[in-house]
Amino acid sequence: MKQAVNSFRLHHLPETPSTNSDAMARAIAGEALPLWVMADQQTAGKGRSGRAWQSAPGNLHTSLALKVACEHNRATQLALVAGVAVIEAVRALATGHSGSNISKVRLKWPNDVMAGDAKLGGILIETTTDLGRGGLICVIGFGINVISTPRIDRKLAHLHELGLVVTAGALQHALAVAMSEALEVWNEGAGFGLIRSRWLAAGLAEGDAISVNAGSGPAGGLFAGLDDGGALLMRDPSGQVLRFTFGDVTLQSA
Repeated sequence: MKQAVNSFRLHHLPETPSTNSDAMARAIAGEALPLWVMADQQTAGKGRSGRAWQSAPGNLHTSLALKVACEHNRATQLALVAGVAVIEAVRALATGHSGSNISKVRLKWPNDVMAGDAKLGGILIETTTDLGRGGLICVIGFGINVISTPRIDRKLAHLHELGLVVTAGALQHALAVAMSEALEVWNEGAGFGLIRSRWLAAGLAEGDAISVNAGSGPAGGLFAGLDDGGALLMRDPSGQVLRFTFGDVTLQSA
């Protein structure tokens, strides 16, 4: 089924191996962008660093393919843009649902959506050069636990247990609206300052205890914000501020 969602086109599929792979293949083949691909179920969902993403029916599995003309280092900011859009979509839905408790929903750098110290969802960015046409094709994948959580050994949450009883389709629509606005603000990096402010307002608090593993083992310290390009800043025990452009972040209180 294909329909328009807030000026974006949407392919809604009963099942696909991966909405990211599907959206990327359609974009490379020349399908008009921007384009959303949503699936009721994924059979080979992907997370960061090649990890598998379990994709149960009733949760949101969706990807947005779009074309950007900025440099690759600015395109990485899309993970933060997408995080801001998830927060704003959830808040928009919560305004019509009395009794929901979404105050715990926050962002963990670079791509996690949390409910307190439990993971609510994740974001996966994939890019490729648009050969022959220039620019980058970017696919932004979202996996949000709406009605259930995977059976894995870590703290997880879903929207229904927070009192936000919505469908994956309702969240898809709210997310498309929020992404449209967030992308317009971001403006291929020119408006990242406002996105950064929104992310910080919905993200970790300065001084939160974290550890970061950027490939050489975990380093512990205190969250010290984001730099002007979106990199993570952490103050180590000696007081030095370290900058990370990639890595896995763990909440020390988790």
